Amino acid sequence: MRPLIGVIADGLKDPGHAKDQPLLTLARERSLTLAVEVLTDQLLRETVAADADRVADFIVAAQRYAQAQPKPVWMAGLATDEQLLNVLLVELQNGAAARPAGVNALGGVFGPIFGGIATAGAKIKQAAQTAADTVLDRTGNFASTKLLAWQRKPLNATLGRFFGDVFVYLDGRGDRVAPGPIPKLILSAFDEAKATTPGEPLVIVAHSLGGVITFDLLGHFRPDLVVDLLVTVGSQVSHFEEMKRFKASDPAVGPPKRAATPANVRRWINVFDEVDIFAYACDKVFDRVLDYHYDTQTYTIKAHGAYFEQDRFYSRLRTRMDQLP
Repeated sequence: MRPLIGVIADGLKDPGHAKDQPLLTLARERSLTLAVEVLTDQLLRETVAADADRVADFIVAAQRYAQAQPKPVWMAGLATDEQLLNVLLVELQNGAAARPAGVNALGGVFGPIFGGIATAGAKIKQAAQTAADTVLDRTGNFASTKLLAWQRKPLNATLGRFFGDVFVYLDGRGDRVAPGPIPKLILSAFDEAKATTPGEPLVIVAHSLGGVITFDLLGHFRPDLVVDLLVTVGSQVSHFEEMKRFKASDPAVGPPKRAATPANVRRWINVFDEVDIFAYACDKVFDRVLDYHYDTQTYTIKAHGAYFEQDRFYSRLRTRMDQLP
């Protein structure tokens, strides 16, 4: 729950109240979307296999509802997180086509997982109260040194893993004549996809460091492999080019001149969230790339992994793909 405390500290007016009703406070002062995102995190941690399908349906329905109504009018009369979850569930089930006529809302489509949703809400509140009691100073504000300690641990872990992965790849990637184990593994997957779907476009979707590795492979290791569409998401491709860390990077190319996108990449979409500290725009560094900003509506530590957990990401990406020439 450290990310939750970070959200409260970053953007809420009354940290003291937020610790008592964190979901309701997030929904009112920020958006229902953010409150649902925090609830989703907790549900995914606790869901058992038997409830997985119902929980997945609930998460998709709740996210869609919150995106359509980030500030629903019914929140004005609520006083607790429990009320928020109850009304949200009723709203979702009132709009569920599968709900049989005459079935009570709390006993309908999502009734079997209502207990799990309530438990997740209670654990969020407990975690927020425990954390806030630790980091609130005498005036009810967040003590910066304690809060920093709370937030640094998960961020440091993420950064540590990321840089470790970078060094492993760079040190062992080899070259075109003798590619290392990581390039061999990924390139074999590309070739298999091409071979098993003859006549179909080759579309590669690469996240984070995966985008960097894919770009390196297509630019140097396999310039013969034609990719109809490359989609990089939350990636650092432009940053690595600016550091000239790709095998195909040209040290002589720099601002204001843009580097060339590999000729075998016919189209390239780069998706980034400004809140995601690992995501970079690319259109000022490379030619032939379409940058698209996508708002995960989450928080810094969560944003990097949130893209593929949100159904609207896929619908937005499909729209962008349909708009390509």
